[in-house]
Amino acid sequence: MGISFHLKTLGTVSIELLSPYHKESIEKFDCGREEQDEFIKSRAWEEYTRGFSTVYLIVRDNKLVAYFSLSPFSIRKRDIAKDSRKGLLQDTGFSELPYSAIPMILLGQYGVDKEYQGKGVGSEILKEIIIPIALEKALSLGGLGLVLHTYEDVVGFYRKQEYDGRNFEVIHVGKGDEKTYMLAYWFVHLIRVEREEDFE
Repeated sequence: MGISFHLKTLGTVSIELLSPYHKESIEKFDCGREEQDEFIKSRAWEEYTRGFSTVYLIVRDNKLVAYFSLSPFSIRKRDIAKDSRKGLLQDTGFSELPYSAIPMILLGQYGVDKEYQGKGVGSEILKEIIIPIALEKALSLGGLGLVLHTYEDVVGFYRKQEYDGRNFEVIHVGKGDEKTYMLAYWFVHLIRVEREEDFE
């Protein structure tokens, strides 16, 4: 049994943690990307039960619409692009980041079934469910933002997502023939507002 949530694109959905109950719907899931399909069908249960990540499912009428995984993560300060680092300093109020690594929340996997693609479902789940849950984790555990790794063909999707007036930033570009991109949505401005209100 999960938490009921209303989405404009889908109506009422349920946010549920991965369980054996979902086996049949997982077998039918197809997001069209090999890595994400392979993860939810072959690796998610092992990662979840062994504590590597928490896997959330978005379910509608007993059908798996989408899933995502979150886990604690850290990024090296030196791997953050200079412009992003400058903005992060402004948000934190530090003259220099005090640690060599920065705590983050990792969006390790995110997939939306092909039946629901191209309808705004992926964007709405990201902004209305994933980012708020990740922010909640950051507020309780610590974390300056939500980070993810992806490929060039998906970068545009994340870059255009706006939450609280801000967008994901490309903070690092990997090397090699098949470049990977690290993107981050910074939480610092939201965390400061939330926590400073507690002390007023």
